[in-house]
Amino acid sequence: MPCALQLIKRKWQGGDEFCKLCGKIESTDHALFKCPLAVFTWCVVRDALGLTNSPTNIRDCLRLKPGKNVQGVWVMFFASVCWVIWLVRNDWVFSNILVKSPLQVAYKAMSFVQRWCIMLKEGDQAAMKGWGDLLMAKLQQLKPCCLPASV
Repeated sequence: MPCALQLIKRKWQGGDEFCKLCGKIESTDHALFKCPLAVFTWCVVRDALGLTNSPTNIRDCLRLKPGKNVQGVWVMFFASVCWVIWLVRNDWVFSNILVKSPLQVAYKAMSFVQRWCIMLKEGDQAAMKGWGDLLMAKLQQLKPCCLPASV
């Protein structure tokens, strides 16, 4: 993936090799798993699905399958979360648009999970939908309380 480190190697003139959000060297693993925004998103996924830990690289993700006989579905779920993190990162790097809350990243991931679910075989859709439902339930727990103006 063309993260800052890869772009610099290709003689890109648009910036340096550091993450715009946290200032660490930006590798693909950093952008998708180790940057604070990605860490938050994966922690939400971990807690929602009852995983033992959060992934720190692509290999971890592929090992973490939350269930039996779900490898293909898990790859689609994992890809949808990574894709959202990547899109949010690109909005920040190239358009100077940063999400107002890290919860927005997790909500966008849940939205992609729902949309990508229909690309799966009918039998696999139930697992993906179930994980999407668990993610939505966790997001509703984390949603900041909105108090009436009179309080």
